[in-house]
Amino acid sequence: MHGDNLGHHWELLKSLLPLYQALTTVQLGDGRSTLLWTNVWTGDEALEDRFPRLFSHCINKGCTQLQLSDQPDMRLSTFSRTKDKLDTSAIYRLLKARGQENYPTSTFIWRNAAPPRVQMFFWLLLEGRIQCRSNLFPKKIVDSPACLICGAAHETPDHIIFQCPIAVQFWSAIGIQSTSGLQCSNWQNIQKIRGIPDDQYSAFVILCCWELWKRRNASVFRDEQINLRQLILSCKTQANLWRPRMPKKSKKVIEDWTKVLDSAVNTISM
Repeated sequence: MHGDNLGHHWELLKSLLPLYQALTTVQLGDGRSTLLWTNVWTGDEALEDRFPRLFSHCINKGCTQLQLSDQPDMRLSTFSRTKDKLDTSAIYRLLKARGQENYPTSTFIWRNAAPPRVQMFFWLLLEGRIQCRSNLFPKKIVDSPACLICGAAHETPDHIIFQCPIAVQFWSAIGIQSTSGLQCSNWQNIQKIRGIPDDQYSAFVILCCWELWKRRNASVFRDEQINLRQLILSCKTQANLWRPRMPKKSKKVIEDWTKVLDSAVNTISM
């Protein structure tokens, strides 16, 4: 029995490890506890997701960083209560949501080929828990809830995805003409995008939201000015990076995604 229990706990640990990696980012110190390929330590994604073809040729997928400083690495997470503790109740709700595949919202989030970290972001988005300024202001982490990109009084999740001017332009370019009144928590009532197949449709929506979030972070944290054309092209690049993640029967949907995105870029160029 002892051996059976040990095996059970080991299998559980292996299943939770990808979730832990998706929940956390790393502030690099000496690099010794940071996995080069599968941890997020630069930008918003792990290198295995940014360079899947290169990763497929990697022999040592568990290698760590070279020594960078004398300080230990620090794990950071949206689910952190304190420096060393995670919000276990929130993680429990997350695990419960992943298991409730009979609910439309749960199916929309988890039953697709998007990377786990991006699915996690989308769950946080629908829960209203992403680290936008309206959420950070009450915690006294920022000095104002205002959007630093457009100056709106409150940078909420809905504002970032639907109401900020570049978000409005983005959705219009790919076929959703009006985002007025749209809310992240109610994707079931949002107009379906023409030209995007039902197969992996939620993956496409999640990809678009992920790129809007990354664009916001690039502007706020790195002062990068990403215009609408660049945003749509980054969606196209990301779509092709996700191709290896698709089930064999679904790989062709990337071509349909590309057609919609190319059409949007051509409209902007005119």
